[in-house]
Amino acid sequence: MQQTAGIKQNIVLSIALLASDRRDTIGRCLESLAVIREAIPSELIILDTGCSQEVRDILEQYADKISDFTWCNDFSKARNVTLQMAEGEWYLYLDDDEWFSDAEDLIGFFTSGEYKKYASASYIQRNYLDMQGAQYTDTRVARMAKRTPQLAFQSKIHEYMAPICGENKNLCARVEHYGYVYDTEEKKRAHFERNRVLLEKMIEEEPLSLRWRLQLLQEYRTMDDYGQMEQLGQAGIAMIGGSDTEESRIYIGSFYAARILAADGRNDYGQVYSLCRAAATDERNTKLCHAFLNEMLAKACFYQGLYADKPELAREKYLDSEQYAQGYIELQRYFEVHKEELYHQQIAPFVGECFDVVKCKEIYSIRICNGLKLGSTDNLEKYIDKLYWNEPHVYVFEEIAAILIEAMNKPDYEMKPEDERFHAFSRTIGIMHGHNALWEYFCGEIQSLEQQGREVQQILQLIAATIPQDPCDEDEVLEKSEEMTPEMQQLVAQIKEQLQLLIKQGLTEQAREVIAQLKTIVPCGTELDELAHNLMEK
Repeated sequence: MQQTAGIKQNIVLSIALLASDRRDTIGRCLESLAVIREAIPSELIILDTGCSQEVRDILEQYADKISDFTWCNDFSKARNVTLQMAEGEWYLYLDDDEWFSDAEDLIGFFTSGEYKKYASASYIQRNYLDMQGAQYTDTRVARMAKRTPQLAFQSKIHEYMAPICGENKNLCARVEHYGYVYDTEEKKRAHFERNRVLLEKMIEEEPLSLRWRLQLLQEYRTMDDYGQMEQLGQAGIAMIGGSDTEESRIYIGSFYAARILAADGRNDYGQVYSLCRAAATDERNTKLCHAFLNEMLAKACFYQGLYADKPELAREKYLDSEQYAQGYIELQRYFEVHKEELYHQQIAPFVGECFDVVKCKEIYSIRICNGLKLGSTDNLEKYIDKLYWNEPHVYVFEEIAAILIEAMNKPDYEMKPEDERFHAFSRTIGIMHGHNALWEYFCGEIQSLEQQGREVQQILQLIAATIPQDPCDEDEVLEKSEEMTPEMQQLVAQIKEQLQLLIKQGLTEQAREVIAQLKTIVPCGTELDELAHNLMEK
């Protein structure tokens, strides 16, 4: 039976922070904890692992207890110091490069008294992959537990608390984490090497543990080392063998996923397809693993269709991609209802990411591309809003612009509101036009096709028919011209050359169309106005 740890009266939660001189995030971290501390009787324990005096002064303004620690490449030793200093009923730990953006659920867990029914709790850590916050993965982390005399941290790296006896509560609280975004490739490599060495030591110490092999796999993934991912993935599958324990059912999918992602990283979509199909026959895989397999099969079949040398084979592959994408979406709906099952299965690396926002947008984009390749705009109408191209930072699937342009440039639809294809295309054009960077990217793709000698008149007419012509003054013209990228300016110059050629050839009607099209990119301008006026007189 576990005993109760020494608890100071009225302290419900001990919050422990390792501080390592991160000036850019420490303030945000501490402020987010202040919100929690105002609502919950708590204490803040800070372990200074080597901060400057400037940061130390900030820490002392917030900390109830602060201590120095000489770093020794052992995270558990550092965490255990703070655990020994703690006097609350529960203990929560985090680092100084993360902060709570949503703590409402966590606060309610304690203020309602619900915490007394559980032994531990987890919340979401959002790991950003770029400083703009456009791409990220969500990971469920177990960072909170009821304190007992036996509770202690284990492992030099990727430390965890044990023993924990009792139920775990999955919270919706979230921390933002930019710790995996690096200023330079050298810093990224140094972080990887530090972790690799420590994880290899853990594997030596605990050779039968799957945990450290999975953590090492994740480190190799950050470096795009597909050879090591393939090798470690295959070794992990062999290590599990025929075992059918709860642990093997959760983690076998992660080792399958490592091999699949390695093939995906090499753009070997035939191998992705074969590995996914083979993995799908393993009855131990979780539902979430099957969602991951559907995701990767949808992507593999799409690219096989894109690169197919025969139209009938391409069509077959696009239809297969649709089938797997639909399977992914059906499992997504299933987990929207069975959230606890999702939370439990999300602890599996790689597999646990398959419903991240970027992954969902990739599937929606693939469905749009499949539909357009199959001659339908139904998926475009259905999923274009789910791409959220109205946000400041957007995800753009690498093939979608070219496939949109290809479909929009076919003369098989009428530019009338009652034409369903025109309606879908014009709505998409309007969405893209509302986002400056996205619109410039799209226009750059059109320009690239034109430079290759491809006909783009149909899509230029579509743009002219879609985007309203707003009057503007000379100052606005100057402002817009200064905002244009060199690529956009070159595109405009090329279109003007075509315009002059049409006028010389007496093709006035076509020239008027080009002027209308050009004004969608440069809404007005003295040169265009003069040309338009001269044409009106002809």
